[in-house]
Amino acid sequence: MTVTDVLNYVRRHHNEENAQTPNWSDAELYQLIEAKCNEVISVIGLIEGKDTSTTTVNGTSDYAYPTNFVRIRRVWFDGLPLKYVGFRQYESRRPTGVATTGTPREFLLWNNTISLIPTPSSAVTLTIFGEKKQSAITDASGTIDIPALFHHAICDALISEMYMKDENSGAARFYQDKWLNVHIPAMKEYVKRRRRRGLPGTVIDTDSVQETEFGVI
Repeated sequence: MTVTDVLNYVRRHHNEENAQTPNWSDAELYQLIEAKCNEVISVIGLIEGKDTSTTTVNGTSDYAYPTNFVRIRRVWFDGLPLKYVGFRQYESRRPTGVATTGTPREFLLWNNTISLIPTPSSAVTLTIFGEKKQSAITDASGTIDIPALFHHAICDALISEMYMKDENSGAARFYQDKWLNVHIPAMKEYVKRRRRRGLPGTVIDTDSVQETEFGVI
């Protein structure tokens, strides 16, 4: 569903489709759609994202997370993967407190910033893989980033909020119950099924795992 589809759907169910002075403005609903999408994401997990718009700058080591990115998984410099390091390793690369320049081979993550090691000496594309939240919805051209499977679920959540504003507690409670007792459990089941795909029959304990999400230990 598009943002316009969602607006039309909830207004029809709320009997506001042809209202001259609707109780809910589009601007209010845009904010609510964004909030409910992020609520879905809090249950099913962040959205996988890739951003290649960042270009390194000669002499600049720190780069902000791309828009809406919450967690970084991988960083590539000029098509080659960089190794993730922690603070101790980062500090050991700067024994005098001054960063060297050259071709980055490692990166540190802190305070929504990606720090490249060593500091780039050229302008090269930085490819960032990670997880992000719902992008801002400020008009009808916005994009609903959650899986289409849950688009109608957020409609029920929106309708519940709309009836609350009308002080129609019965209708508000009906749609809220659907959100809490039908849609949320369905999202949790979705996560379980997705997590099981491709897993081995025997689960290895964390102490035996030789590889983390950032590479071999």
